[in-house]
Amino acid sequence: KNIVVYGVGKPPEKVPDGMLAFEEILSDDESNPKIKVYNDDFCFLMYTGGTTGYPKGTVWDGEQRVRGLDYMLINNLIPIFDRLADYPDEAMHGISTLFASDPKLVERIDKFLSNDLVRKVLRSPITKNFSFQLFRMIAGNPYMLKAFGLLQREGVKFLCAAPLFHGAGYEGAFTYLGAIAATTVFLPTPHPFIAREFWETVEKHKVHTAVIVGDAFALPMVEELRKARAEGRAYNLKSLWAIVSSGVRWSPHIKRELLDHLPGLLMVDSMGTSESSGAFASITSSVDNTIQPAGARVVFDKSDFYSKQVYPARVINPQTGKDVKPGSGEIGEFMYGGYMALGYWKCPKKTAHDFRIIDGKRWFFVGDEGTVSEDGKFNLIGRGGNYVINTGGEKVYSEEVEEIIKSHPKVWDVAVMGIPDPRWGQAVTALVELEAGKSCTEEEIVEWCRKRMAGYKRPRHVVFVDKVPRSASGKIDRAIAQKLIAEKLDRA
Repeated sequence: KNIVVYGVGKPPEKVPDGMLAFEEILSDDESNPKIKVYNDDFCFLMYTGGTTGYPKGTVWDGEQRVRGLDYMLINNLIPIFDRLADYPDEAMHGISTLFASDPKLVERIDKFLSNDLVRKVLRSPITKNFSFQLFRMIAGNPYMLKAFGLLQREGVKFLCAAPLFHGAGYEGAFTYLGAIAATTVFLPTPHPFIAREFWETVEKHKVHTAVIVGDAFALPMVEELRKARAEGRAYNLKSLWAIVSSGVRWSPHIKRELLDHLPGLLMVDSMGTSESSGAFASITSSVDNTIQPAGARVVFDKSDFYSKQVYPARVINPQTGKDVKPGSGEIGEFMYGGYMALGYWKCPKKTAHDFRIIDGKRWFFVGDEGTVSEDGKFNLIGRGGNYVINTGGEKVYSEEVEEIIKSHPKVWDVAVMGIPDPRWGQAVTALVELEAGKSCTEEEIVEWCRKRMAGYKRPRHVVFVDKVPRSASGKIDRAIAQKLIAEKLDRA
């Protein structure tokens, strides 16, 4: 109800109209509470999004939560430091605004970073390591951040478009706040998401980076940019250098269209969970010929720049219990090390299953499954557990099929799941939302899939709907989706 301002002093100091001074409302009891706080005290309870079942409360102590959030941004930025020399000139402007707010200084930094010789130096492993270590010194250090603020007087601005009850929104906001003292910008309308407000907010506040949750946000964002271009009302979005998506994958063709509108944008897939502070990023920019899917690097070579990752990762074959061999094509489950939750609130069995000690270290088994390429890249196929469709004795990852159907030029959104089938056990079923004004048949969708996936993965039912149901966090509401499929197929 009230806006509280800190650091201006009690009245008659200058307090903006309609606001309260923190010093004025602070009581004597609150100024020095006689409470001892320890790092291992239970400090935080955050519920998961319920992707693979009923939401569960993740229990955190102070050290795991605070230190974990500090390190999250560091880990996420490793691929950005690795590829800094390869970004397009347009991206360099957004990066320049991170370091300075004065337009003339921004222009000088922009020209400096775009210089061919400078780019050559940036490709050097020595420069990468130095830049990364410098950032680690700055992150979370109030004295270094204060000195940095002499150049960037307006501060780094982070737009939290994802809801704060979702890990992407909450962890993103507090990571940027704690690690680099960023200003958090919120949308005027928290829910439902309004794409025009998003772009207007970026333009108005000169936002540097934003967090969203997959296609539920990205699709209307693209649609609004189309409208703005057609109506001749271009946005000034030069400050925006990166959009981070976490929790739900966003479609390659949507990324490509965003890059068409904003060639200087860096699009970041951040793979993380509510149970751990680990976050592994992959970057897409307009200079990339192919759109890389979400994934992470599993480091085998200590000379690799990715060995700087502050969170260890492994991929374990659930049948053998051994690490997946790079380049073998075998499917394993991804797991995090490092800072993580203590477990699930009042769920001892689930805690024992997901949080395990291996080789003397504690690991969290994520539930994401995929393969490991020869260079150590974890290639996410999809969620295990309830997300896997068992059809005719074969395993089908719903997200893998969704991604292929989404690439159809007439498809706007899709949800894929298994429904009971007397012959196959489960039948792969696609719930499809078409682009506005376009029409398509079930046969067209199946034919599109025929050329791009194995026969057992193709949908046996295609159900068209006005809107694919999604929660406020952007994830598919599978209970409603199942109900829609049942109603449509019963009527058929």
